[in-house]
Amino acid sequence: MSRQDQFRVCVQCNRTFKFGKHEQERYESMGFDPPLRCPECRKNKQKTKTENKWAPRQRRSQKNWDLEDY
Repeated sequence: MSRQDQFRVCVQCNRTFKFGKHEQERYESMGFDPPLRCPECRKNKQKTKTENKWAPRQRRSQKNWDLEDY
């Protein structure tokens, strides 16, 4: 099947980006859906995701359990 370059609109920044035929083949071979974000927004999203992975987690407030309440 002959593919052609597609021009898509990023859902995050509304810029138009090219989704090339080689990129389309690569996405299809890996079973991925076509991208919704431009390469720059994808890179920023991945960077944020990685930074949040290593950020310290906030502890939930711990309740003071009294045995007398039971």
